[in-house]
Amino acid sequence: MKKRRRLTGFILTRIFLVTLLLVATLILKINSPASIEGWGFPRFLLLLTSAYLFSLVSIVVSWLNGRLTSLLAYFQIIWDILFVTLLLVVTGGIESPFSFFYLLSIINASVLLARREALYTASLCGILYGALLDFQYYGMLTPLGLSQEEAGGYGAVYIFYTIFVTITAYYLAAFLSGYLAERARRSEQELGEYKTLMAAELKRADRLAAVGELSARIAHEIRNPLASISGSVQLIAQNNDLRGEERQLLNIVIRESDRLNSLLTDFLAYARPHQPRRAPVLLQRIMDDLRVLMLSDHRFQRIVIRQEFGDGVTVWADPDQFTQVLWNLFVNGADAMPGGGGITVAISPSTGGGEGVGGWDEITVSDTGTGMSPREMAGLFEPFFTTKQAGTGLGLATVYRIVEGHGGQVWAESTLGVGSCFIIRLPKEE
Repeated sequence: MKKRRRLTGFILTRIFLVTLLLVATLILKINSPASIEGWGFPRFLLLLTSAYLFSLVSIVVSWLNGRLTSLLAYFQIIWDILFVTLLLVVTGGIESPFSFFYLLSIINASVLLARREALYTASLCGILYGALLDFQYYGMLTPLGLSQEEAGGYGAVYIFYTIFVTITAYYLAAFLSGYLAERARRSEQELGEYKTLMAAELKRADRLAAVGELSARIAHEIRNPLASISGSVQLIAQNNDLRGEERQLLNIVIRESDRLNSLLTDFLAYARPHQPRRAPVLLQRIMDDLRVLMLSDHRFQRIVIRQEFGDGVTVWADPDQFTQVLWNLFVNGADAMPGGGGITVAISPSTGGGEGVGGWDEITVSDTGTGMSPREMAGLFEPFFTTKQAGTGLGLATVYRIVEGHGGQVWAESTLGVGSCFIIRLPKEE
């Protein structure tokens, strides 16, 4: 669709220029007819009329069959080269003021096609222009109305010099216009990708807003009755008269109630995060708190936690929320290593590009797990997206939400069979 619009704009521009040329020539013929005595004026009008017809036919064909757009673009360049060549023939050859029109053909080739085609066009224009002047100089175009005497009056040296300078200008125009056209196309592509990314981010923001609005009602409508159910079942389970099968069923109810409560807790942490209270916090202190939590979690029994930072390293973050971020990443890594493995935490400061006065802190959490496929990477931070049988799909979504609330960025890099690495970038100071 973009190519068709670009081609249509190009054709309309040609129609405008041909109309401008026609009007200017008519004014010149009325005010100073002697200045265009050497022109074949009827042939001049016929040539302009053919340009109108070709342009209109091209527009109709382009809009009737969009698949011919690329082919039509080549025809436009070929037509323009022939049009300029014939225009030079009917307006005096070496004395024609329209040799610069070849430059427009070269620029159009770079815009509609590419730099390579622009160089080809420059070569063809140079060959045709040089041949036209040579043929006129040797009298081979006298039957077409081009005088050999007029060309001979300039001399062979001047004609050679004119051809050399003109062809050099054609190649310079091809190189510069091709370079600028490629830059413009690359910028347009990057802008399109950026718009797509922004649209995805806006869609994500709308989804998060809807989830946040719904979360409070879900919490009040489900959590309180769930607590009552769980408490009542626990009291019943304390009855010593229960048979083994009945006690097993009550244990299932208690376990599932705890699981639902955990789901609601994760949901609320994701959907209604508190405004972070950022302050310098020792990363080692957060790690010490997490190690205490890991002691009672069976998922970390065969997981080795490695630190690649000193004792005095600080991050500018909300302590509770950043602890939640690291815990969710640790749990995600442990789930990816059921047979055991290692999780490495590292931090590296960056002094450029940050929103605050002190740049960024970049924290990486990497594991030696199974890695992720491209499909899993695509939905990594989406709420309720999970590949785990018992997962809620809110752990990494909560990580994204908290880091975003800190004004930071988070992304992941992963290789199947090698492991995953999560990179968190936080501004150092507000």
